[in-house]
Amino acid sequence: MNNSGHIAKQLQRDAIRQIVPYKANKQNYKIKLDANESPFSLSEGVRKKVSEYLLSDGKLNLYPDSDSDILRKKLAIKSNANPENILVGAGSDQIIELIIKAFVDKGERVVMPIPSFSMYKLDTLVYGGQPVEVSLDKEYRYDLDFFISSIKKYSPKVAFICNPNNPTGTVIERKDLITILQECKDTIIAVDEAYYEYFGETIADKVNDFDNLVVLRTFSKAYGLAGLRIGYCIGHKSIIEVLNKAKPPYNLSSLAQIVASLILDEEQANKEKIKNILEQREYLYNELKKLKGIKVFESKANFILFKTDKEIELDGFLQHKGILVRSFKGSALLDNCYRVTVGTKDQNQEFLQVIKDII
Repeated sequence: MNNSGHIAKQLQRDAIRQIVPYKANKQNYKIKLDANESPFSLSEGVRKKVSEYLLSDGKLNLYPDSDSDILRKKLAIKSNANPENILVGAGSDQIIELIIKAFVDKGERVVMPIPSFSMYKLDTLVYGGQPVEVSLDKEYRYDLDFFISSIKKYSPKVAFICNPNNPTGTVIERKDLITILQECKDTIIAVDEAYYEYFGETIADKVNDFDNLVVLRTFSKAYGLAGLRIGYCIGHKSIIEVLNKAKPPYNLSSLAQIVASLILDEEQANKEKIKNILEQREYLYNELKKLKGIKVFESKANFILFKTDKEIELDGFLQHKGILVRSFKGSALLDNCYRVTVGTKDQNQEFLQVIKDII
């Protein structure tokens, strides 16, 4: 029997052959500040309602609503849009994949900022597209003219804009986004607003004005549902219609739809959690700025990027204390940079104490 694995390696698609799979951090930890997750669990009220749903027979033996109608209607009200402008997916990751799957043929270009969210490039490569990475400036901010000129030069099917940008926390102004939409009408402009709730500014209200605009959102950050993988997009009706052709049926579980709907009902509790993170972000930013040997970048998300002197080695010290942060050491554009998620007050203070001890 031949069990060497040779046949799979031989038959894999050329586009897959060059890809290095995404690796999540699986180290043991005491405090987890490496993945931009919310530090807050589901409220007791939501947990009780989910328990009641399951105990009363949630009919999990049946397929879920393939269109997620109840959730989409709630999202439409919250977003001041129409249900026909909204599509939901298994995390905004699936929405990114659907956009490339639906619009990008083999060899066609996709423009994206760099450094930014790795899935734009990974999904482009998986589907045989050609990623065109447009560098941010030295302060990790968008250069509007350079970005527009790159789109005009390469004529991509899709251009991704992460706003606020992950992992830098920097943003592009609304007026600049409108300029991009006006100047690049032959390209789908996908604005990833995964961290919108911590920024407060959006371009989603313009989806009916521009037929090339789609805005991505997620429940994984501000709503604390990373474990259920729930995302959605708000887009021009014509874009949503095309994405629905590429969307697999039943892509969001019944349980995910129920929990997301319940979370949206907790408007005041959600605002309080976001307010807490914003206050802690300011505290963490100001405390890091006081330390010599560290450069801190201003962030509009729920994380902060900072850069250390080359001789400072943080990884080992933090891991020894059981604190996980995201390290970019060795990266061409982010060498000696670290991204720390804003946690609870206690988590942030413990992280800062370790950093201060090292410095």
